[in-house]
Amino acid sequence: MTDAVSHGWTGWRVALTVIVGVVGAALLPPVMGEAGRDVIMHAFSGVCHQLPERSAHIGGVPLALCDRCLGIYGGVALGILAFPAMSGMADRLHRRAGMLLVVALTPLALDWAGPVIGTWPNVPWSRAVTGLLFGAAAGVLVGRAAAHWNRARPAEAAPDDRADAGP
Repeated sequence: MTDAVSHGWTGWRVALTVIVGVVGAALLPPVMGEAGRDVIMHAFSGVCHQLPERSAHIGGVPLALCDRCLGIYGGVALGILAFPAMSGMADRLHRRAGMLLVVALTPLALDWAGPVIGTWPNVPWSRAVTGLLFGAAAGVLVGRAAAHWNRARPAEAAPDDRADAGP
């Protein structure tokens, strides 16, 4: 286990659990009853436009996230999951986080811009893959931040240390 993960294992696990839960919840509408489906769709409506023509369907029922958003959230999960194997590289990437996110966002932006300016259409797989690339880059940074969360907080003094502390 890497040093970063051993010190921040709890924060990393919480981040991974939350994002896996979010992605899992987004996949639930096709297997839920109408009332449950409405709750899940409403919960995700604040983070995704949920246009039916831009969303994957299972059994004729759309998922709670569009193709691109599902790619982004799935990529974040993969990036967080990959962090322990690449924590040394993640530390270097963190120093260039802005550049990493710009580079990862570029294919997504180009895929979005093509139809807007009329040069090419985007398709479900291009939306999902470009979202996945951006999400994975962001996920590695989230994984690093979560793994370092415990180290960022000052340690409490042991009870014996407090008695010896001077003014």
